[in-house]
Amino acid sequence: MNKGEIVEQLRGPLIVKETRVRRLYKGGALLDKFRGKKNLRDGFCPEDWIGSTTQAINRDLIIGEGISKVILKNTKFDSTVEISLQEILNIPEYAYALFGEGVKEGKTPGILVKLLDSLTRLPLQTHPDKKFVEKYFNDAHGKCESWIILGGRKIKGEDPHVYFGFTENVTKEQFYKGYYNQDSKLMLSLLNKIYVRPGDVFYIEPNIIHAIGPGVFLLEIQEPSDYVFQFERKGECWELNDYEVHMGLGEKIMLNSINFNLKGNSLLCKNFFHRDIYYNLEDIMPLFSQEQGEYFGCELISSSKIIQRKHESIHIGIVIKGNLTLILNDHPIYLRKGDTYILPAPSYNRCFSSICEYKNESKNGEGEFFVVLEAFPV
Repeated sequence: MNKGEIVEQLRGPLIVKETRVRRLYKGGALLDKFRGKKNLRDGFCPEDWIGSTTQAINRDLIIGEGISKVILKNTKFDSTVEISLQEILNIPEYAYALFGEGVKEGKTPGILVKLLDSLTRLPLQTHPDKKFVEKYFNDAHGKCESWIILGGRKIKGEDPHVYFGFTENVTKEQFYKGYYNQDSKLMLSLLNKIYVRPGDVFYIEPNIIHAIGPGVFLLEIQEPSDYVFQFERKGECWELNDYEVHMGLGEKIMLNSINFNLKGNSLLCKNFFHRDIYYNLEDIMPLFSQEQGEYFGCELISSSKIIQRKHESIHIGIVIKGNLTLILNDHPIYLRKGDTYILPAPSYNRCFSSICEYKNESKNGEGEFFVVLEAFPV
């Protein structure tokens, strides 16, 4: 394929190849099921990073881990070609075709989207905010994140659940006691334990303590970084060193970063809500409130017919139900449940918006419809 052919394809919708990433907890079988695989397996690659230009941080660093690849069509040889988003960023013509003005604004793509399936609970953790990251790591992004629950499974007889923020009257002294004694039972007892169902949405501000429990299958949208403080040195699957606990900054800085002010009912009323994500709206619905739109947004798109929207920024999408044809800039792509894709930003040498069309292709009887979730930077 020549450069011109690649540039033209990068201006249309693109399938994102599965990008499994190593973590210190187990899971992944529901990811396999969602992707339509026959052999379902849990292991230490329980996350799929979608449309990612973010380097995964693990104890044994593998350069390029976490970087997504998109699939191009080589029509001359009736085959496909894979190209990583890092390769695209390295070639200005490619970068501008896919990311548009985002190349100048740092939105390449400016978010990180993940599919995540937990067989085991994750460690209790927080993520730093942008100012903290600028000060200590000279980086542009903290890690505000959100969870959209897609499904789950019972583990050891218990329904899927998460831990989200402190309960109403927790004090620093209580949590510090649990941390310094490494008493996981005590620390967990100080958090809101919430049993989840598909459509539950959590908006997790930086410095709010949390942990995904066992049996949860979710979509995560976040700032594009992998910074994390982890408060349990030993767990079911892990034994952390000092760097993995406090990122080399020391326990005092880590503990002082925790938000003890937003908790209990105030936190849950503000940042926990439910949406019917498997229901046909025949519409495009934003998932987050305007107040929660500082770093990223997400739209729920569903229809049994055809639906159109004005396309003004890069989008990263996941098909969670049905089949559809998506058309952008005269480039059609066929998608089915489990597919992930990226829609390019409006090109710098074209108009700064265009029409994106979604046509239902589900054929399993009257009333069938598709549902996609699309995340985008703000």
